[in-house]
Amino acid sequence: MVTLFRWVPNLVTPSGDDSSDEATIAKTKLSEMGYATLLLTIPTLSRMTLKINNSRAWMESDVLYFLGHANSSTIYWDYLGKGGDYAVAIRNEDIGYCDNYWAYTGIGMYNMNYVDLGVFMGCSTASDPTNNLPKYANSRGAKVTIGWTTDIPQQDTYNWTNRFFTKLANGYDVNQAVSYANSFTYSSSAIKSTKIYGSSNITISSSSLPKFETMDESVSSYTLNKKFLMFQKIILRV
Repeated sequence: MVTLFRWVPNLVTPSGDDSSDEATIAKTKLSEMGYATLLLTIPTLSRMTLKINNSRAWMESDVLYFLGHANSSTIYWDYLGKGGDYAVAIRNEDIGYCDNYWAYTGIGMYNMNYVDLGVFMGCSTASDPTNNLPKYANSRGAKVTIGWTTDIPQQDTYNWTNRFFTKLANGYDVNQAVSYANSFTYSSSAIKSTKIYGSSNITISSSSLPKFETMDESVSSYTLNKKFLMFQKIILRV
């Protein structure tokens, strides 16, 4: 079983905003922790619902990091406005459709007990105190999740992400890493409107964990042994 799998999807939003830098820095920091990472730059419904070796789904990775247009129930993307398989969202329910346009994969159809940390970075993902994406993921088994209670400006997302994952890589727990990222001055205080659900005192970095090989090109299959993890890795550039 692939137990040290990290999924760090980069998300190109419907308005054309490009979050490549945020995804890259998150991937870099997670790799520094010794974990294999998957960088998915153009999410589609078919890619997001794939499973590893017909077993564990990508959406069941130890760490999930999302950045896109959002509200309390949904984060969504549509690469270059192409629609179809590119008009994809994640929601706080099971699979289906929303607004007669966006196909979505629901958190409720996955085993969130695998997930140590879920970062739902988007406008107002935690704005509804009773029913929102990070709270729902935590209730389904994710150990700790993070959302934002207000709209957030994209010009602040890179610096916040960099500071947060840097502290996680240094062994800080989730609450300490969030507090550190929130201690700086940004273009708006909105980026500090974080809400944490679950066990905020957990760490996801440990020097005792084994190191794995990260593939920088796509391969057709993966092999797991005592030293290396090889897996299909999709890297698509805009």
